[in-house]
Amino acid sequence: SAGSVAMEGGEGGGWRTAAQLLFRSPELLKAVFASGLLAAATVMSPATPLVLVELRSELWGDHMADYMALVNSANGVVAMAFSGSFGRLGDRIDRRAAMVLVGVMGFMPSWALLLIGQNSDGLAAWSVFTVVGGVACITVSGCPTCYALVADVIPPGEREIAFGCCFAGVVLIAISANIGGLMVNALYGGSHKAILLYCFFISMLFFATVAFVRIPGQSKKVDTTDVLEEGAPEEGHSVADDIAATVIGHDPGANLEASGVGQPAVQSSPGTHPELSDQHGIDRRGEGDTSSVSTTTGSGSCSSKNVGAGMCAFTRDAARAIVAPARLLSQHRSLRYLCAVAALVSLPEIMLTDVSAQYALNQFDLIASHDGARQKEVTLLFQWPGYALLLPAFVLTGVVAKLVSSLRLLRWLVLLTGLMTSLPVLLRFLPRMWLVPVVGVSVPLAMIVF
Repeated sequence: SAGSVAMEGGEGGGWRTAAQLLFRSPELLKAVFASGLLAAATVMSPATPLVLVELRSELWGDHMADYMALVNSANGVVAMAFSGSFGRLGDRIDRRAAMVLVGVMGFMPSWALLLIGQNSDGLAAWSVFTVVGGVACITVSGCPTCYALVADVIPPGEREIAFGCCFAGVVLIAISANIGGLMVNALYGGSHKAILLYCFFISMLFFATVAFVRIPGQSKKVDTTDVLEEGAPEEGHSVADDIAATVIGHDPGANLEASGVGQPAVQSSPGTHPELSDQHGIDRRGEGDTSSVSTTTGSGSCSSKNVGAGMCAFTRDAARAIVAPARLLSQHRSLRYLCAVAALVSLPEIMLTDVSAQYALNQFDLIASHDGARQKEVTLLFQWPGYALLLPAFVLTGVVAKLVSSLRLLRWLVLLTGLMTSLPVLLRFLPRMWLVPVVGVSVPLAMIVF
């Protein structure tokens, strides 16, 4: 991950370099803070262990895992269907506006619980908005739009360390926010409404932080489509780049360029900086100058001057996003194997995510008892030790990746992931509270293989 590479070091990198970058880049600090707040009120929200688990166990009972699997599956389908289009939209509009949209989609589930109530209707609304929120692709390791905002406020040569700061900030800020959630829970006697109001406060702080982010030039946008087409920058390869280079044998981006997939014809404008645009796909056109970029495909052309041409460009980009990876996979057998391994490794983690809450509660017979305090205790012990270890685990992975080949490390991590995802079965034979955090770390830490 970018976090492990940047935070463990690199070319003069390390914690001191990251701290210096944050100190001299206040806009980066704001972007990292906003990213952490987003995670703290969505995927790593204190409302999950302190409100939702108790509410699900009361209303869904023994169907907790069934219904959560349906919600998570629908969320994933929505993400696959619409996240690419949303990413391209974020490349075309003000990045802060895209962040606001991400925040609204991410916070709507908890807002629904607060406004409708902590009852069956509120939980149903939470489920619906969680599915819709899949468009934003908010995960434990961050959100694509957040990393795009980080790229907007930082020069290209410092982005690797900036991405590491963002990953570390997401984890640390989310953990800090959850500690605050525990304090609110203790002060207000476990009130669900108090926890949800605390999450609402975090969401408002997120919007305020995004509003104060200043993007240099107000028109710098990282076009992820262009990055896919033109290949990654030569400087600062990540561990994933090393794996791809090992498996495929050359830079994956070079194949797309050679095959002619999606090569737009860009006409420079007076405000364009070619030395940055060529390497990183940065659009530096002035806000009022939208006619200087045109893209041709076949005998027709797409212009941003009318809605029809805009739809043409949208359709072309969507098709390109599907065709380019498919063509790359068709040409490299080893890459197909690598993708198959990633899919197989992810299956146990996905299933554990769906069933882990109900499984942990069932081992102590807590679903039928409706003991809210005990349910919160088990859920917190099962989830948060693993999240707290995420950052050092990724850092350690980055250190080891510098010492051995990425492919060799991947093989060992696949075995380690298989071992960790089998640990929760120990609770079945030894239901002890001290064992809950030991087996609970397996679910989040299984992500290090990715």
